[in-house]
Amino acid sequence: NKIKNNSKILVSEDSHKSTKLPWVKLKKQLKKQEKIDLIEYKVLKTGDPDIKDILSKIDKNTFLISLTHIHNAYGAKAEVKKLTKNLQEESVDPYISLDCCQSIGHVPIDVDSLNVDFLSFSGHKMFASTGSGVLYVDKDLHKNLDKHYEGGGMKRNTMPHKLERGTPNISSIISIGRAIDFIKNIGIEEIKKRNLELTKYLINGLNNLNAYFDKGVAYSSCKDVGYGIVSFNINKDGLSAKDLGFILDSNDIFVRDGGHCTVDSEEKETVRISLQFYNKKKEIDKLIKVVNNIS
Repeated sequence: NKIKNNSKILVSEDSHKSTKLPWVKLKKQLKKQEKIDLIEYKVLKTGDPDIKDILSKIDKNTFLISLTHIHNAYGAKAEVKKLTKNLQEESVDPYISLDCCQSIGHVPIDVDSLNVDFLSFSGHKMFASTGSGVLYVDKDLHKNLDKHYEGGGMKRNTMPHKLERGTPNISSIISIGRAIDFIKNIGIEEIKKRNLELTKYLINGLNNLNAYFDKGVAYSSCKDVGYGIVSFNINKDGLSAKDLGFILDSNDIFVRDGGHCTVDSEEKETVRISLQFYNKKKEIDKLIKVVNNIS
């Protein structure tokens, strides 16, 4: 089904802007033909989407829900299956676009089990080259996709040919294949287990300091919080997230500071720690020691 006049698209109020800005662009492009509304839903203090709020804002005009699997700043996992189950019970069937950038290298992902229509991720989040990525589109929707750009060799109107033009980014595509092999050799379940251990260890260390969290897994009482992402600040007058990030960087501890592509307000900026299975507890100990000396 194509988008119709007065359709609604649900987006998160503070997830990564890549899950929202494409729909903002679509709204501008369609304003002379069809009117569409972007409806923002809430994110819980634990950092995951508020499923109740999403369901309360869905009606017969809801065309699509833009959802993030694991939040890139809060490290919390969306209850995708809970959402799709409730949608079926209420006999509404909007499309679901799931951003798996943060989850693809951390947890097992089964598209059929998740029951989503679109799923996307970037290669560099799963050890591949930058500038690479994957977009999954449910096979039943292939016929609805139009050619986005024209280019050489686009004579056939079948997938994937109608979306391919010219010479693709071959080296990055190969790197995704090698990254998949790398993950399979280690085992995604082993990666998940290790990240759970490291994330809990980090949260416990930060909780013993003068650290605070606006949102995220540190608020969660759930045992399954091990997705490697923790964002925080410390209670020290005059010390911004950027200041804290600079101090950590000068101690060879590499973090991200700022709004993490979610917010523009300096008041909401945090320091984000990104863990993966290759990190060691002694590296976390070093971070905790440096932060403790500051606070």
